[in-house]
Amino acid sequence: MVKLISMCVLLSTAIFAPAQSISHNKVPSVVINQFNVDFPDAKDVDWELDKYKNYHADFEKERGKDLDAWYSPEGVLVKVKEEIAKKDLPIAVANAILK
Repeated sequence: MVKLISMCVLLSTAIFAPAQSISHNKVPSVVINQFNVDFPDAKDVDWELDKYKNYHADFEKERGKDLDAWYSPEGVLVKVKEEIAKKDLPIAVANAILK
C-alpha cells in the first residue's frame, strides 16, 4: 500500500510539475532580444521553461507592476499577463464581476 501511494505521489508530481527555472544564459538569444524590444524597462527578470517549451519571463515594470510574458523558442510573444489592482479595473469589468 505504501508503495502504491508513493508511486501515485511521484506520478502526480511529474505530471503537474511547475515550470523549470532557468538562468538568463540558457534562454535563446532570439527570445532575449525580442523580450528587450517588447519590455525595455523590465526589472528583476526571472526565466522559466514551461511544459510547452515556451520561455516564461516573470518581471517588474515601472512602479512595481508585476508582469509575465511567454515566448516561443523562436522569439514570438505568445501571451502576456499583467496584474491589475481592483481599483484600476474598467467600470464595466468591475460591474460584471459584482453580478
